[in-house]
Amino acid sequence: MQDISDLQPVLVRLPVKPGKENAARQWMSELQSRSKENRESMRTEGIELEAVFSSTHSGTLFLSWFLLRNKKDSNIISETPLDLEHHQFLMDCIDFDLITDKETLEYILTIDPESG
Repeated sequence: MQDISDLQPVLVRLPVKPGKENAARQWMSELQSRSKENRESMRTEGIELEAVFSSTHSGTLFLSWFLLRNKKDSNIISETPLDLEHHQFLMDCIDFDLITDKETLEYILTIDPESG
């Protein structure tokens, strides 16, 4: 991994549409099974690390992505077949109407155990 000061941490939390929970879980399994394509896409977009979490709040499934992305590549968007399928998943399964400005995430700090 490169110098941590060159990386931008990103955290995104997205609500899944009611009735699309199984499709969301299947897509997460699909992403895991296509790790080679995933790594190719991540390299293109300057992503050094990606972790996905699921949680449920008030009956709604949320998927949260944590990324460490190279600052200089932060505007690059990959258009591999996998990325196009992922975009379609987002359109089909994510409830963008539930995303509000009420919840804000503020980046506070990164601690690098390797730095002096």
